[in-house]
Amino acid sequence: MAAGAGAGRIALRLALVGAALAPLYTTAGGIAYLLVHTGGVAGLGARLLDTALTSFLWDGFLYSMLTLASASFLLFRRSRRQALEPHFLFNALNTIAGLVRGAHPELATRALAQLSELLRYVLEASRQDRVPLAWELEFVGNYLELQQIRYGSRLQVTIHQDAAARSYDVPPLLLQPLIENAVVHGAACTSQPASIEVRVRIAPDAPELRVEVHNTRGERAVPAAPRTGLGLSNTRQRLHRMYGDAFRLDAGPDGPASYRVAISLPHTAAATCA
Repeated sequence: MAAGAGAGRIALRLALVGAALAPLYTTAGGIAYLLVHTGGVAGLGARLLDTALTSFLWDGFLYSMLTLASASFLLFRRSRRQALEPHFLFNALNTIAGLVRGAHPELATRALAQLSELLRYVLEASRQDRVPLAWELEFVGNYLELQQIRYGSRLQVTIHQDAAARSYDVPPLLLQPLIENAVVHGAACTSQPASIEVRVRIAPDAPELRVEVHNTRGERAVPAAPRTGLGLSNTRQRLHRMYGDAFRLDAGPDGPASYRVAISLPHTAAATCA
């Protein structure tokens, strides 16, 4: 826990120092580059603004990579206990890199903000054995917003949730592999509209939480992809360690063009749901 807090303080200090020095090195570096490569001062102001904006985005991207490396190292140290998988963060960085290369500064800035929220949650949740489902749903919402920046309007997302279900305690990052698989084998495998639907509710016939993730499957999706199977296998193992035989996890095709994962967990309410 102290290691995670220390890493967070270091990351914050680096961010503050970088923000304080950004105007200096961006301006000086931009002027030097433009004078050397354009050979004149005509229109220097406009060209400097464009160069500064691009430099800022790349600096933000590189800082995110350094922060991600630190977060991944901490997660790796805890992975034997919780089997957390941070590789979805690398997919997020690929999304941001594509936006920077494609000269979409506003989208890249939004994506960097979303990524910072993802990193914050991963570091916080990985220090705990259980978290309120409300936290998980907020994390999933941020991750899917980032993916919608990448895929645009063709990725449709719907989340249905009972208010009572939000107070349930669940393993941290329970939903992450399910949502990532839905993206990787849905929107990432097709140029057609893709959808992801998440449902969380309290079962009317038993005191248990039920979580379902439905997604359309892209035409290039591989039904038995190793990474999909690994994510579900790790999830099953984590749930068994926490609940024994008192849980259910079912996964498989739900029709010719969709996939469904359903999890049922015994009642464990959170003390708080901040």
